[in-house]
Amino acid sequence: MHAGPARDFPGLLAVRISGVLWFVFVGISPVFADIDVYAQSVNISVLIGHDALFSVNYTNSTIPRVRWEFQPIKGKPFEITSFNVSDTTNIEVLQSYKHRLSVYSNGSMTLRNVSEADNGTYTAIFVTYGPDGNENVDVKLQIFDTLTSFFIEMDSTLSGSTVTLTCKTNSSLVSYVSYYWSSLCIEDRVCGSSNLRSISVNVTRRFFICTASNPLNTKHSDAFLLESNCTEMVNEKSKQVVTVLQGNSAKFHLKGNISTGEMFAVEWTFQKSQCQVAVAMINDSDWVADGYKGRAKINKNNGSMTLLEAQQSNAGNYSAYVSSCDKRWQEVIELQVNASTSYTKALIGGLVGGVIVLLLLLLVLIGCIYYHRQKKGENELTNSNLESSSEIHDFGVVKTEHEGSVKIRTLTFV
Repeated sequence: MHAGPARDFPGLLAVRISGVLWFVFVGISPVFADIDVYAQSVNISVLIGHDALFSVNYTNSTIPRVRWEFQPIKGKPFEITSFNVSDTTNIEVLQSYKHRLSVYSNGSMTLRNVSEADNGTYTAIFVTYGPDGNENVDVKLQIFDTLTSFFIEMDSTLSGSTVTLTCKTNSSLVSYVSYYWSSLCIEDRVCGSSNLRSISVNVTRRFFICTASNPLNTKHSDAFLLESNCTEMVNEKSKQVVTVLQGNSAKFHLKGNISTGEMFAVEWTFQKSQCQVAVAMINDSDWVADGYKGRAKINKNNGSMTLLEAQQSNAGNYSAYVSSCDKRWQEVIELQVNASTSYTKALIGGLVGGVIVLLLLLLVLIGCIYYHRQKKGENELTNSNLESSSEIHDFGVVKTEHEGSVKIRTLTFV
């Protein structure tokens, strides 16, 4: 930065800055150095509910103040905070941002727990007091959804044998999401479909899966079973119990009165978390949910499922929904996970060791009691062997002592 033209005054130096004439004492005139302001990234993406760091910096160490302004997608810009870089503990901040904002000595800012309303452009204004004015840097913030609530919804109001499947989410940030449809096809492969949020398909017996993604997250929906009309099956329900040691595999077999020829699809869910575990098209294809990949296997030939390396957290009820056209039969399997043998051995070893220690302490206590009783008996015996008596006469006192069979008489003259 460069100062404007100046005129000489006795003992003063006049400098014109932005149309204003400033007077300073000669020899104490300020130095206006060039300044570079930059942002580590001018576009940042953050998942909703997370923290956003607006990282900026500058080259001139004499800059006294920084302001941050926010331009929302809709509405007018407004100032969020203002502070001196030399004292980041004493800042001016908008009340609605008071508990969500932190600032740093290089002018950077962190906004915590961002929401959809935080989408927009943030401007860091470095107040230079120089003739060239302030220096600004813009950072655009884009908020994306975590896609935690994501499912497929069917609209069967269409005429004929066609229905509409739609990827649904409770988030209002759907404009930033791209979609990919797939279905379980023959030959153990997943068939892809169009990049649309909704698709129209013919009614057929098949699982459909929708994949939603944004720059920060990818999420698969549960497999949605589309069933066509065919011979109905009587609704049945049964329950069994499977017990395994922790770390071992748990195998769930369908025990109901049904053959694989009567069913075409099986869906396993974990009731505690209401999460889908795995699905299978009988004698066709299978699919394991994201949260259970590498932890569960499903047999597409008979619908049975294996849970690998079962842990205490896996204990609970698992439901198998067996489909035959538009009717379903359910089987519930309760998984009980017991402590592993190594843990049991360690527990038993600890208990045995504790019992041994208690027995040793008990023996020591008995020994102490016996010793004290013996000592007391010896003292009583000694006292009984040392009996004495005294007789008073005119000439003195005669004292008689018995020590065993020996009698000792002592005369004391008065």
